[in-house]
Amino acid sequence: MINTAGGWHELASRFNVNVVEAEGLQSNGYYSPDLRVIFINPNLSEKERRFTMLHELMHVIDTEPNAIKQEADANRFMISAMIDDYLNETGKEIKEVSYVEFMEAYKLTNEELVKEIITSKCE
Repeated sequence: MINTAGGWHELASRFNVNVVEAEGLQSNGYYSPDLRVIFINPNLSEKERRFTMLHELMHVIDTEPNAIKQEADANRFMISAMIDDYLNETGKEIKEVSYVEFMEAYKLTNEELVKEIITSKCE
C-alpha cells in the first residue's frame, strides 16, 4: 500500500507529479501523463479524494501499455484500499464482509471486481 502519511501533494511530488484542483471535471479525477498532473474535483469529500488519488497515482506508477488493463489495475488498487478502510471502520474480518453492504457503503457498481478482491483477500 502507498504510504499517504505526508499528504497527497507530498506523495504526488515523490512521483514528480503535480496535483491541481479543477472545477467542472466530468469525473472525480484524471491523470494527464503528458503534463504529469493529476486533476482532481475539488468538491470531493476527504474519503472520496483519498480513493481518487490512490486510483490516479496507480496510473502514474503502472507501466501497463493497455489502457483498459491499466484502468482495471487502478480500480483494483483503489477498491482494495476501500476494503481495508471498510475493515478498519467496521472492525470486521474479511470473511465477515458482505460484498453487497460494502458496495452500497462505497457506492460501487463493479460487482465482479469487488467479489474477486474480497475472495483474494480471504485466501
